[in-house]
Amino acid sequence: MAGINFIKVAEYMFTNKNMYRTLSDEDKINNFFILNKKFSMAYPKVAQFLNRKGLDKASALDYWFLYFYKQNKVPGFFFNNSKTKAKVDKSSLSQEDVDIMYEYFDIQQEDANFLNEHFKDEIDNELNKIKRFRTSAKK
Repeated sequence: MAGINFIKVAEYMFTNKNMYRTLSDEDKINNFFILNKKFSMAYPKVAQFLNRKGLDKASALDYWFLYFYKQNKVPGFFFNNSKTKAKVDKSSLSQEDVDIMYEYFDIQQEDANFLNEHFKDEIDNELNKIKRFRTSAKK
């Protein structure tokens, strides 16, 4: 079974357990890294321990096989590639706000966008102060 991919090894681990026993140590070693990475999503401490230098990778994959022996289907976390990322509020500045920033702070559009992205609260506070000052000065 030379050149078997990790999807087949995972299939053997979870659904066709008799075929897993026929895998060579070379196949297990070649697929250990990606499978350990997949398992680390649900079991990070165990995966980190098994990823130690000098540890027999074929035996480590056998450990995972024994750990999941009673499962008859591939776990849901196994094919989940996306981790939830915090969404950054990238609400853009109006042209009026950029003009105010250029006038008072002598900055360009790119600088204003950077400040808005990383220091949104501070920029909003400063713009509100300037706008209040402008309206009170007009009266």
